[in-house]
Amino acid sequence: MAVDSSCGDRGTAAAAGSGSASSGAAGRVLAKSHYLAFGAAGALLQHVRKHLGLAMAPRALQVEFDGVKHHMTIDRDAVVSLELLAPTRSRAALQTAIASSASANGAAAAAAAVLQAALQDTPLGTQGTAASRPIAGTQAGGHATSASAHSRSRRASCKPAAAPSSSKGSGSLFGFLNHTATACGARLLRTNLLQPLTDITTLELRLDSLQELLESPHLTLELISLIDTLPKNLDKACSNLAVRPGGNAGAGAAAAASCKDPSAQLGRLVSSVILLRDVLRCLPVMADSMAWVDSELLKAIRANLGQEELQHLLQETEAVLDDDAQASKTQFVNKVQQCFAVRAQVDSFLDISRATFTRLTEAIHELAAQYRASTGIAGLKVQYSSTKGFYLVVPEQQSRQQAAATSMHGRSQAGGGSAATAAAAAAAAATQLPKAFLVLEKRGRNSTCVTTHELNALNSRLRDATADCVMLTVQVLEQLVSKLLLHMPLLQRTLDNVALLDVLLSFFQAVTGSDGDFCRPVLTSAGPLAITKGRHPLLAALRDPDFEVRPNDTFVTPCATLHLLTGPNMSGKSTYLKQVALLVVLAQVGCYVPASFMSLSPYVSLHTRIGTSDSIESNASSFMVEMADMARLMARAGPRSLVLIDELGRATSTADGVALSWAMAEYLLALGSHVLLATHFRQLEELAAVYPSCKLWRMQVELQGDDIHYTRTIAPAAAAAADAQDGSACSHYGIRLARTAGLPEHITDRALQVAQRLEAKQQQQRLQQQQAQPVSERCLGQVYSLVHKLGCVARQAAAEGLLPDAAGAADTNGMEGAVAVAAALKRCVPLLVGLKHEAEKLVLQAAKQPLA
Repeated sequence: MAVDSSCGDRGTAAAAGSGSASSGAAGRVLAKSHYLAFGAAGALLQHVRKHLGLAMAPRALQVEFDGVKHHMTIDRDAVVSLELLAPTRSRAALQTAIASSASANGAAAAAAAVLQAALQDTPLGTQGTAASRPIAGTQAGGHATSASAHSRSRRASCKPAAAPSSSKGSGSLFGFLNHTATACGARLLRTNLLQPLTDITTLELRLDSLQELLESPHLTLELISLIDTLPKNLDKACSNLAVRPGGNAGAGAAAAASCKDPSAQLGRLVSSVILLRDVLRCLPVMADSMAWVDSELLKAIRANLGQEELQHLLQETEAVLDDDAQASKTQFVNKVQQCFAVRAQVDSFLDISRATFTRLTEAIHELAAQYRASTGIAGLKVQYSSTKGFYLVVPEQQSRQQAAATSMHGRSQAGGGSAATAAAAAAAAATQLPKAFLVLEKRGRNSTCVTTHELNALNSRLRDATADCVMLTVQVLEQLVSKLLLHMPLLQRTLDNVALLDVLLSFFQAVTGSDGDFCRPVLTSAGPLAITKGRHPLLAALRDPDFEVRPNDTFVTPCATLHLLTGPNMSGKSTYLKQVALLVVLAQVGCYVPASFMSLSPYVSLHTRIGTSDSIESNASSFMVEMADMARLMARAGPRSLVLIDELGRATSTADGVALSWAMAEYLLALGSHVLLATHFRQLEELAAVYPSCKLWRMQVELQGDDIHYTRTIAPAAAAAADAQDGSACSHYGIRLARTAGLPEHITDRALQVAQRLEAKQQQQRLQQQQAQPVSERCLGQVYSLVHKLGCVARQAAAEGLLPDAAGAADTNGMEGAVAVAAALKRCVPLLVGLKHEAEKLVLQAAKQPLA
């Protein structure tokens, strides 16, 4: 196997050097990551060599260690639960649930949606809502957008599709964005979704390019039409040239043995060079169409596509490859195309061999014409196969007529005979052929394959001439490929630019083919996650005229890192969590987002814990699986991580679930991760009273008689509590949903009585605790909350080197502005210290009251 070993040596040396130079745990982790990364790359190359029978050409592969410094890591569970690549539910089941919800009313709608989703294996909480009335079973999200399946013509016009197709990728974020025309573009898009970017400079370049494409639709439509002319598998233009057959033991030996056939090798070379030629011919036109672009990224793509070195490679390829060279599915035509793929006068010996090949082919067809004239079989055909060479096909009807005519001629010369003898002779003659024909096989009752000694002699000479043509053509093309391999980095970089352009055009089509507003996300180095009127991109892509998804806001700041989301079943909590995550992923791949406004500081990791399921293979219950997932999540989360948790601790007892959820929430609070936690545990709401960094939200519902209508809007918990006090809301939605699902009324009535008694008992205990608490302690939480908020603001201002009131002075006055910022910080510190002293006095007063 020929691999660029110098790069691997450098990587090994770097790994060893990092391990020896570092004395702490960080150095050991870095050295271990280098070792594991290069070890995995080596194992992959060994698999390709031993089991696939392939090897890399010299200077065709370079191995470097990149790491995940500029990418966001997403765990496997998040990829599945967020439906980044593939949907987790059936699209037909989802549309059926939407239709059933739209056609029903009130409680019957909730029951119909639940039962229909259960019959179709659709998870609860994924159904739609009618535009005229919110029905149970819908979720938060966005307006209808176009899905992934667009035809080429519709993609060129950039009009919204009427309805998405049921392709494999539809119903996922990849399916929503994937309008790519090339395989390498789709592969790059998939890679970006699995590893979104964190580098703000790179993301701004992508967003600038997408903004220019959106502002210049004529340019974009022209680029879409040009990129559609490229071969879909253009990435093979480099891979087929770089990968060579390499015989080895095992399964690779059979693959290598099949590749040793000169005809197969020639076919691979011809198809690879033709593909490369077609790609190089399209690049200058694409570069000329981008002559007036303004964004830096599009300028760089244009410069890479229009390099003179690429034109030199095209000239060298066209000087060797014939203009009419192409692949064919017919065996002989394909062999002729391969033999004549090289231009004339490139190799004199090849020209002589091809002249011999042509003469022999013409001689075979002339011989067939002679057989037609001598035998009188007008339907005699000449066919070719790789095993038989040229052979003759005689139709069965004409062979019988020829045999009967020969029999009648012989009987007339014999001067008569008995009738029985004549009948026997006619029956025997019915299966006779001319004596010169040698039967190869019979194809049923329709035809017979034959040959002759003269035809066999021409086939033998033709095989020798073909072998000479193939050998000489392979030599000429190998010389061309060896020159092309010297420019392999340039070719690979060019294909990467084409793939990136394809992804940007795919973003353009996803945005312009969608209903509703899309905005450019604002990226900051240290700022909050702010989303205004955000919509779920996947639910919005359903494009059902009766389907409406309500937008919602999100605001996660360093002052409030933990957000608790409560609400009844099927109110949209889980989908709201997924909506936030999908919008973050969209922003960090460099795409516009379905929202009115969005601002964020790129996250370095995304972790989710959504859904509950056991593992029969590992003999683990759903609670055990949940705890194992949370252990991995907390071990990997950091201050710049986005964590989404849905109904933590529901698979065990209420006391244990609340305790574990409380402890994990406190750990994540101390860690500084941005956490969205949906829960049904009312006890966790007290976290917002204890920790100022915790905020409480509730999904709103409306109760009209026995019907539950979901508004799909999120509101602060204080407003929701006020609604509950004036009687407009009810806290026992689970019992009401159980009643609409078909439980007997006497059971649900008894459940409501028990729930009211338990709630009254808890309310009485809470009032007694509040009455026993001193007044000073009641105000203490508010004071600490204010101190915490001011401290967060001061830290934020210190981290950025400015304060809001002094930002203008710092930008305009230089040194004077910096002095003003420092003075502002000095004024802020005494205020915080004074608030702290006041809080301590309140604590002392509260401690002295029992003594008095």
